Amino acid sequence: MGSYLPLVSVCVPTYNDGPFLRQCLESLAAQSYANLEILVGDDASSDDTPAVVQAVAETSRRPICYVRNERNLGQFENVNALVARAPGTYVAVYHSDDVYTPHIVEKEVAFLEAHPHVGAVFALDWRIDDAGQITGRTRLMPGGKPNTPLRLRDVLPSLLGQKNRI
Repeated sequence: MGSYLPLVSVCVPTYNDGPFLRQCLESLAAQSYANLEILVGDDASSDDTPAVVQAVAETSRRPICYVRNERNLGQFENVNALVARAPGTYVAVYHSDDVYTPHIVEKEVAFLEAHPHVGAVFALDWRIDDAGQITGRTRLMPGGKPNTPLRLRDVLPSLLGQKNRI
């Protein structure tokens, strides 16, 4: 990628995910990609979400911006509000109950930089239980190839038929 590292704004919408949020934010703060910021959008949680974000922010080497909605906006409005605030060249929406591998942002940015005509990237996920054991994996859509740009017309039927999962 050279010496220029575009800013990545990682948006983390959350609602009552306090039990999972610390691990999520710590995994994002530990990313190998150097130029990223974390934006947390708290959708008026009634749990310990504010305290969790504050605790992680105090020890994080990454900037963490916390925004609390005055009222619950719902998942999609919360995401939209975060994305509207995001100043990054790239904007990533990550889930507050997920844990991220240390190189996910670096790999996604490298792919986007190498394929400037691509508008979005997606990653396969592993489902884990409370003990961190893998209980399942997402698979590529039929005919899909890893690290290959796809057109919307190729992806849309799978999205619609696979409950919004590629």
